[in-house]
Amino acid sequence: MVRRPFQFFADLEDRTCLITGQKRIDSGSLRAEATSIADSISNHEWQRIALINARVPRQLSTLQACQDTGTDLLLIRSANEWRPEFADDLNLDAVLDAQGKTISAIVTDHGTIEGHDYLFTPSFPIIADILKDAANDRWISSLRRVQYLGNMCLVLRLKQSLSETYWLNVNDAGFPFVGVIEHTNFDMPENYKGSHIAYLSRYLAVSDPVWLFSDKEYFDFAMSHLRRMFPKLEDSWVIEYKVWRSEFAQPVTEIGYSDYVPGRTTPFDNAFISNMAQIYPEDRGTNYSIREGRAIADFIEAKRLQS
Repeated sequence: MVRRPFQFFADLEDRTCLITGQKRIDSGSLRAEATSIADSISNHEWQRIALINARVPRQLSTLQACQDTGTDLLLIRSANEWRPEFADDLNLDAVLDAQGKTISAIVTDHGTIEGHDYLFTPSFPIIADILKDAANDRWISSLRRVQYLGNMCLVLRLKQSLSETYWLNVNDAGFPFVGVIEHTNFDMPENYKGSHIAYLSRYLAVSDPVWLFSDKEYFDFAMSHLRRMFPKLEDSWVIEYKVWRSEFAQPVTEIGYSDYVPGRTTPFDNAFISNMAQIYPEDRGTNYSIREGRAIADFIEAKRLQS
């Protein structure tokens, strides 16, 4: 992974203001998304804005291509074909060789997985849990150093459309979601049995009381705020809903992040890491995931050739 020193972002705020025509913002504008970590967020936020502005024309053509060819659907179907049936809620432990330098197997609740090389792609805290009894405490602590925000995503299947807008970013500290995305303003409702699909994303610390809401409590919470934006919205519009939760949804890039984010290597000669927290200074994205996937494959192959 290529790392850039924090000084790389020293003048990015002013440049971004010139590009976007926006006033300089401070950490207060981030509090609607993540109150507990707003003060420690680095200029990574500015880099995100600059990158988004730089690639908007290309993204528009990419979105059209995905819509025309079903590229995203093909990607999702391919991923599902690779997904083990027992992939959820596993207990995993690593078994080392006699010298303790390589991993010889991963033991799961459903059996033992043996391999030549091991690539770990979950979030750092999950990797730390898997390897906590195999690796030294200092390295495990370095994995746990990276902080994360959780995410709660409410997906609504509706009888009617909320608006004509596909992706609506909300920069209002009083509105508890960073965006209202009506997917069927991008894809056709006919592909969803004529229903309208919208979702609301909320990033939050898992210590936030909202994280403990039941699905029904979260639905009621969301609808009360949605009605402020769409006064005609009624519960009768909702055919069904689903709440999705992810504990490690967004790595928090604090000041000096490039100095402490773990790299690809591990204490073991045949174990490697590639995950979304290593996509930096860019933000998460499918393009970057594919890039990193190719890079780690080349890295592992080169290691093999050297041994």
